[in-house]
Amino acid sequence: MRLIFQKILLLTVITSLFLSQACRKDNPSMTNKDSVVAINNSIYSTMKDWYLWYDKIPQVDPKAFSTAQEFLDSIIYKPIDRWSFVLSLQEYNDYFVQGKMYGHGFSFGLDAENHFRVAFVFQNSDLYKAGIRRGWIIEKINGIAPDTSNVYELLGKNEVGIKNIFTFIKPDNTEASDTFTKKEVNMNTVLFRDTLQVDNKIVGYIVFDAFIADAETELNEAFDFFIKTGVTELVLDLRYNGGGDLTIAQYLAGIIGGNLANNGPFAKLTCNNKHQAANQTFNITKNDRTMNFTRLFTITTAGTASASEDLINGLTPYMNVYLIGSKTDGKPTGMYTFTSTALNFVLIPITYQVTNKDNFGGFYTGIQVNKQEIDDIYHDFGDRNEACLHQALSFIEYGDFGSSVKSFYVPYKHHKRGWRKEIDAY
Repeated sequence: MRLIFQKILLLTVITSLFLSQACRKDNPSMTNKDSVVAINNSIYSTMKDWYLWYDKIPQVDPKAFSTAQEFLDSIIYKPIDRWSFVLSLQEYNDYFVQGKMYGHGFSFGLDAENHFRVAFVFQNSDLYKAGIRRGWIIEKINGIAPDTSNVYELLGKNEVGIKNIFTFIKPDNTEASDTFTKKEVNMNTVLFRDTLQVDNKIVGYIVFDAFIADAETELNEAFDFFIKTGVTELVLDLRYNGGGDLTIAQYLAGIIGGNLANNGPFAKLTCNNKHQAANQTFNITKNDRTMNFTRLFTITTAGTASASEDLINGLTPYMNVYLIGSKTDGKPTGMYTFTSTALNFVLIPITYQVTNKDNFGGFYTGIQVNKQEIDDIYHDFGDRNEACLHQALSFIEYGDFGSSVKSFYVPYKHHKRGWRKEIDAY
């Protein structure tokens, strides 16, 4: 079965655990033995042709694996590849095309005191409508205190109709309890945007979560607001942004650096030696919202990956790009999608490497920061006391970073190959 090749330039896997669970549901197209063998054979053929490290693929028996993802995991180039994955068509369309998830619509992390705290909440969710925000402590789920051994079991599957009773501790130390039902949630990619005054400068601050199809509309609204309010400096918060579609990253690069780049190269894509004709270069072009920024402040973590990293790398030859937080994930590669409607799956493997104008790439250990700082989950987005934002504002005001926050925070990770994000969404 030949796969349909689509040049949808996915520069990372940007979904979260809610979809990795969906992959494990009973889906005849993905679990029926005959179908799985057919899918595995199709994957094998495509990987030997398009995979960036096709010459590293081992000889295996496609019949020996019960799922397509297990088979794919057996043939990828493990020293480097942490990202290649396979989906059903429905899962692909829900996330990458329509921006949907199924669950409560929030993410959480583990703070220094081992409390689970809300990391962010999608605006379409019932939790957001109830006023729940970043920094709230999740005290109990269904009357039980969550910990690393039981939190996923307490939350249950991400399926429509599942109810959970949450008890939160608010920032003022008061308690709030409510029952929420899992449903289809439309994800907003701009989690927060606002302006902050620093001396005589107006700073635009935007928390951007994913480079997916709907993101351009949200970016337009945010930068229309920044233009209207006279923003002259930009803090781009990419701490949970695992990447996505390169064309969205190119568009955002045009807004930020279009004037300085003067249509120069943004990202150079190089495929394996079987497909050199598919190599291409994306340029940074001006658009209707191009602003006069001369530098960029970015907030990053290990959850900042792929398209986010390539945005940073692509703008660096044209302006000073300051990184605050912790080093990025390290994914200087990208993916094309290969679709089989007959077998109901989409293969998304690593198919090319990405470099910038100066041919720099290969940052598999991540991009280092200019200022090491914690991901301050104790404070809401836009709070001047939030550690990373505070550092950016300090540099804008004084020309240097301030002293680091002493407390320590490590995001709680639940990594599954192909569905990586620093903090998972539920």
